[in-house]
Amino acid sequence: MNFKKPEILKFVFYIGAVLLDQTIENRKETLKTEIIKFLEKLDIDFPFPMALMGMIIDFLIDKIVDYVDELIE
Repeated sequence: MNFKKPEILKFVFYIGAVLLDQTIENRKETLKTEIIKFLEKLDIDFPFPMALMGMIIDFLIDKIVDYVDELIE
């Protein structure tokens, strides 16, 4: 897990741009894809199946996108 600060900041800014720039459905798919790629780079062995991880990511993305939509309105 050798991430440098610029890589993490780049990821955070990219996610922010995705949240503000795309339609709701595109945001959800793009965020899921990017978060999974980011987690794969971290190379962490999670103590639960990847299917559960996908469900957790989906839940969090729904909450994040809904929150951002409320802020935008």
